[in-house]
Amino acid sequence: MSLSIPPSAAINALTPSQVEFLKALPKAELHAHLNGSIPLPILQQLTKEYVPSEKDTAQTLSAIQSGVDRLQNGIVLNRVHEFFDLFPAIYALTSTKGALARATDAVLAEFLESKDGEEYPQAAYLELRSTPKKAAAMTRLEYVETVLDAVEKYRPDQAALIVSLDRRMSKGVADECVEAAITLKERGRRVVGVDLCGDPNVSGYWDNGSTQRLLQSRWAIWSSSRVTLRPSKPQGWASRFTSPRCFSISPIRICLC
Repeated sequence: MSLSIPPSAAINALTPSQVEFLKALPKAELHAHLNGSIPLPILQQLTKEYVPSEKDTAQTLSAIQSGVDRLQNGIVLNRVHEFFDLFPAIYALTSTKGALARATDAVLAEFLESKDGEEYPQAAYLELRSTPKKAAAMTRLEYVETVLDAVEKYRPDQAALIVSLDRRMSKGVADECVEAAITLKERGRRVVGVDLCGDPNVSGYWDNGSTQRLLQSRWAIWSSSRVTLRPSKPQGWASRFTSPRCFSISPIRICLC
């Protein structure tokens, strides 16, 4: 793995014993994006197997094909928003239960299992997060169940799932996602939180009622679940996320990424 200049300079300033100490420390990854963490070889395999849906529009197919071409040819990212251009392709490639399960298995293994020649895994504990997506082959509830089936192959002290809500969602879709989180939590599945998130270049609609739905759901899942808030834009995030409305949900994390 290559590092950009600032991290590389920091690593190079350490002694070998300091590097070994940092590698040996047990690490917790508390916000791993499922669709942003799929190993490239898995994405390229799924690309070769992908069959377009009959419901795909010309615009959707164009966006998917553009992302697929980039995945096949290798990816160079210089700005944060460039990664979001790949998501239409990644979502399409993981739109069946089988493909989603393979992708999730690969992400969990990438974080939690030591690779050949390495003594330590990247993380001792992983909270995977993903937005429930509806596709021709599965409902949003089935999407979360498929991800949880992979997560629960690991011990509770190794892996768990945060259900994410994209700020571009309609209230109806947000309600459906929250309901999936509540339903599966009540069944004893390993849902540990709800995350408000999305493309930082897109404005949000949470003032239109979805935050209230989160507040109503709080008491249904709160014995061991929590909410994470992330601002929609780096600029002005403090005023946007210090409003009484946001804090009425009692988030345990407010992060900028």
